[in-house]
Amino acid sequence: FFFVIVIEMLSFLNAKKVEEEQKAKEEEKKQLEEEEKDMDEEEVKKRKEERAKAETEAKAKEMEEMKAKQEEDRKKREEDLKAKREEEEAKRKAQDEEDRARGYRIMKQTTMHVNVGLAAPLYYFDKPTGAS
Repeated sequence: FFFVIVIEMLSFLNAKKVEEEQKAKEEEKKQLEEEEKDMDEEEVKKRKEERAKAETEAKAKEMEEMKAKQEEDRKKREEDLKAKREEEEAKRKAQDEEDRARGYRIMKQTTMHVNVGLAAPLYYFDKPTGAS
């Protein structure tokens, strides 16, 4: 229940943040429109092109940062996974050594697939003799 409240608070704060950003953009847009009223059409066009260029550069930079962050996260996960595997391998080897010290035999279980036709003569020995 507590987590639900925390999640709702976070979503509310996030929505509020987005709302504030939208208000700031609207105010900036109004201010630019007021400034552009007194200017020539060419200057207005030039400023719009500059703003569009700046926005695309900012978006490209943001995408590069996001890709770099994702790459960094991926590398960190790989390193963590590798360390975990090495730790498990070390634990397994330590357990094997301990078992050998106690005198247990470590046997690897393997499965064999045999053609039944070739192994048919050997199945003779698997049958009970009935002589007991």
